[in-house]
Amino acid sequence: MAKVRKIFFFLPDYPECKTGGIKYHTIIYDYFKQNVDDVSLLGKNCFTKYVNKLKILKVFAGLFYILFTPSKSIIVSTNTEYAYFYIPVLIFNKFKKHFHFLVIHHLLKDENPKKYRDTLEKNYIKKADYIVTNSIATKRRLIELDLADKDTKIITPGIDFYGNRNAVEIKSYINNNMLMVGTVEPRKGQLILIEALKYSEINDFKLSIVGQIINYNYYNKLIEKIKEYNLEDKINFYGKVDNGKLIKLYSDSFMFVFPSLWEGYGMVIAEAMSNGLAIISSKIESIKDFMEDGKEGLYFEPGNYIKMCELIKLLYFNRDKAREIGQNAFIKSKQFISWNVVCEKYFDIINEIR
Repeated sequence: MAKVRKIFFFLPDYPECKTGGIKYHTIIYDYFKQNVDDVSLLGKNCFTKYVNKLKILKVFAGLFYILFTPSKSIIVSTNTEYAYFYIPVLIFNKFKKHFHFLVIHHLLKDENPKKYRDTLEKNYIKKADYIVTNSIATKRRLIELDLADKDTKIITPGIDFYGNRNAVEIKSYINNNMLMVGTVEPRKGQLILIEALKYSEINDFKLSIVGQIINYNYYNKLIEKIKEYNLEDKINFYGKVDNGKLIKLYSDSFMFVFPSLWEGYGMVIAEAMSNGLAIISSKIESIKDFMEDGKEGLYFEPGNYIKMCELIKLLYFNRDKAREIGQNAFIKSKQFISWNVVCEKYFDIINEIR
């Protein structure tokens, strides 16, 4: 009988989930931990907190991980970890014979192009033994770059909660509460949203912004802009919240606004749809694959706060339209898979590899 491979998930920040991608991997790891023998974390050690300060340290950390992980192990990571693993894989994998299982949420080159880094990322992806993507848009992009083929599997994120079905169906859409969920950093576009609200001249709205602060310089800029526009009593930052609080915020809001400049999938859009919110979102490829413009949501071009302002006013002053959009989104969300189904899909694939 062939020896079963050990499985290692590269999650240096576990159990903290700073981004949607890390959350995705954390949920899958937790499922494996409960259902599979010989599954462990990789990258969880005393010097992890130092390696992010200098990329060369990531290379040395990666060498350590590859060398001291049992031979022929399955290592689950993402393309964004190229700095840890690309050089170690080149040097040692011929005799360590690890199986590199790569989950690709997005390409770094599409978020912030850098020629040297993008070359390393591309080469690391080519070294993978198995690739899974999280969206149709990501798969299309990989095929364009000759990094995947038509048989590459797509496993979309699941939904933590589907809202209270009965409550969503009778949602009133009469309050003035808006919601935005996303880490606080430039690519999420909170500044664009603040500009749109300023020029909307709506006086009695309330906006809740939920998400961990990743970039404090950007956060301070947002606070300054809010003060400049005299919006302090209208916009609240909640930071990272637990699911109970998030469900309450979804339930108490009638509109979901998502000004992100770029996304690999857009998990929070799916969550907002499952809670029946009227959604306004930047027109991002990955979101276009599951939310139809004018039916389940309304789109504006990324960065166009004038158009976003128009759409906010449209739904704010036409609550029948807001209800129509929100209920269509809720109906569409019934097609989304749960996290348990996501985990089962990975379980089947990785068990076959073992």
